[in-house]
Amino acid sequence: MTPLINGTNYAWGDVIVNLTGVPLSGIKSINYSEEQDMEDMYGAGNYPVSRGYGRIKATGDLNLKSEEVESLAKAAPGGRLQAISPFDINVVFLGAGNVMRTHRLHNCQFKNNARSMNEGDLGFDIKLDLIISHITWNA
Repeated sequence: MTPLINGTNYAWGDVIVNLTGVPLSGIKSINYSEEQDMEDMYGAGNYPVSRGYGRIKATGDLNLKSEEVESLAKAAPGGRLQAISPFDINVVFLGAGNVMRTHRLHNCQFKNNARSMNEGDLGFDIKLDLIISHITWNA
């Protein structure tokens, strides 16, 4: 049997997502990542002699309950989520021993504002795509 390392895993219940300093209670999911352009550089011989590193691109999205989106739209200029000024999103994980770990998504803006419902829905969630300048993984 493998021993436990620290005894716990992060779970959804341990995550707090703050948008402009306000915790989102109607959040269903958050996704974010970054990718860097990398390319092997060739010189003499058949194998790379170095590696080039380029742009780092961060992407993400939020899936929110419709009530949360309507609250954001109410505060947005003209009701357009895309018109909200850039903001940071803090994703805080509360781990064992109340140790917090924070990821900060910088200069976020919403790229879309859409709604979709189906017959029989008792509520609906809205996926909002984000543009993100960069991510601090150990904020």
